[in-house]
Amino acid sequence: MISVRQLAAALYGVWLLLKLDPRAWDYFEKTPIGFARSFLPALLLSPLHIIHSVIVYDPAHAKLALGPYLVVQVLSDVMSWVAFPFAMLYVCRLLNRGPYFLSYMVPYNWFQLPVNLVIQPVAILADMNVIPGQAAGFTDMFMLTLFFAFTAFIARIGLRINLMTAIGIVMLDFLLTLIINQVIARI
Repeated sequence: MISVRQLAAALYGVWLLLKLDPRAWDYFEKTPIGFARSFLPALLLSPLHIIHSVIVYDPAHAKLALGPYLVVQVLSDVMSWVAFPFAMLYVCRLLNRGPYFLSYMVPYNWFQLPVNLVIQPVAILADMNVIPGQAAGFTDMFMLTLFFAFTAFIARIGLRINLMTAIGIVMLDFLLTLIINQVIARI
């Protein structure tokens, strides 16, 4: 469970991340329990993911009934949220940055909240034909660019690494996401 004070601190930390302020790290609970709590954004964002999945569900192409399809989508979300932190356990060890794992992953997980609070509603509006697909595509590309910049900052400060290594970690995250999406698409 997370207290109101801990939630407020994490959200303020996210606000500081959005301002590229290194003081953000003072507001995140960089402990194993804080790491577990940093998955709260995944829980908060899950209704948006489910709504999107229901809207785009097409029985002719899904080859699954809605129930099993939604189970696959939820499992996909879970896999996408845990695969990168799991991979980073090994990357941090490889880079001799094991002690900084929590200093990186906790802010990284919390940062997913503002990113997805922009991307998911835009995707849902595009799914419902409220906004044109091109506008959603532009938003996705813009947010992807911002995501790369901000997550490189989070990696550089959180892991205390140089910019090129941080960019490599961002690329790893991106490639892992692409692979997971391809595997789920085949299911």
